[in-house]
Amino acid sequence: MPKKNPRIDIIFKKLFSQEQNKELLISLINSVVDEKSKISDLILKNPYREEDFLSNNLPQIDVRGKSRVSEDWYNIELQIMRHENYDKRALYHWAKIYDSQSTMDLDFESLEKTISVNFLNFNVVPEKNYHNVYKLINKETGKELNDQSEIHFIEFEKYDTKKNSITALDRWIHFMRDAAVMTELPADLENVPEIKNAFELLENIEMSDLEKTYYDNRVKWFKNEESALKTAKKEAVFEEKRKTALILVKMGLSHFSIAEATGLPDAEIEKLAKDNF
Repeated sequence: MPKKNPRIDIIFKKLFSQEQNKELLISLINSVVDEKSKISDLILKNPYREEDFLSNNLPQIDVRGKSRVSEDWYNIELQIMRHENYDKRALYHWAKIYDSQSTMDLDFESLEKTISVNFLNFNVVPEKNYHNVYKLINKETGKELNDQSEIHFIEFEKYDTKKNSITALDRWIHFMRDAAVMTELPADLENVPEIKNAFELLENIEMSDLEKTYYDNRVKWFKNEESALKTAKKEAVFEEKRKTALILVKMGLSHFSIAEATGLPDAEIEKLAKDNF
C-alpha cells in the first residue's frame, strides 16, 4: 500500500497537530529555528479536527503552538497552492497571530515573540537557498528592532534531494518531499527517531471514509498542479531557447550552428527565420 503524502494538507495536519504526535512537531520546529528558539514542549493551539476538512471552504493549513517555557508563539503553515502575493499573505498571518496575544487593556509588555514558518510547494523569495529567514532590521546597520518577529520561507522546489541530508531541516524536507514514494527510509533519515515515527504513521494513519475522500480529491488536484507546473517550466525553457535562436538568426549564423547551440529542431529554426525576415 502506498504511503500517504505528507505534503497533502490533511495528512500534514494529522501528523503535526495531534497531541499524541506532538514530538514530531517539536522536532520539526527545532530543525527550523536557531538554538535560542528551540523548544522542549509546547501547547497546541489549534489541534486537528476532522470537521475542518469537511466543510465547503478549504481550511487554512497551519499548526499553532506556544512554548511552555519561553511562551513564544509558533505558526507552521503548509501551502501547496500557488499564490501571487504569498509574501504579503505570510506577513499578514504572522501579524494576526502576534495581535491575537493582546488583551483589552493593550498590555504590550506581555506580547511574546512570534515565529512563522511557511512550507511552500512553490517559490516566493528570490534567494537561491531553500530556507530563508526574515526579521525587522535597521536597513543600514542590520541591527534588529527587537526579537519579536521572525518569518521563515522553506521552498520545496529549491531543495536538492540528490545531495546528502546534512542538517535536521534537510532531513525533514527530504522526508516531506519524497516520503510518499519511498519504500524504505534512507539511513540518514532512519537515524532521526521522529522522522522514523512519522514514516511509520504515514503507512498506518487512520482515516474515516470522509477523510479518505477528501485526501483522494486533494491528491488528484496536487498531481494536476504539479503537471501544470512542469508544463509551464518546459514552455518557459522552450521560449528562452527561441529567443536565443532568434538573436543568432539575426546574427547570420547557420541553422546547424543555431541547432547545436540551442537544441531546437531545424524546423523551428527555419520557422523563426521565415517569420522574422
